[in-house]
Amino acid sequence: MFNVADYFKKFSKIEETTLTLNGFIRKALKEVCGIDTASFEVKKGVIILKTNSIVKSIVFMKKKEVLEHLSKTSPSSKISDIR
Repeated sequence: MFNVADYFKKFSKIEETTLTLNGFIRKALKEVCGIDTASFEVKKGVIILKTNSIVKSIVFMKKKEVLEHLSKTSPSSKISDIR
C-alpha cells in the first residue's frame, strides 16, 4: 500500500534545507554588509538579488567576503556567485 505521509516527508526535507540556506545567506549579508532587509532567491548555486540598486552595489563591493563567509558557515551550500 502506498503511504502518502512518507511521500510528503521528502518534500519537507527540501523545504527545510532551503530555509536554512536562506538563513545562512541573510546572516552573511547582515554580518559582512550590514544589510538586514534584502530579497533574493537561490538558483543553481547562484544568489540572485531582487532589491534596489544601492543594496546591490554594497553587496557586489563585498562579494568576495560574503562568499567566503558562506563557505565557512555552510560548506554544504555550494554557493558560487552573486548576481
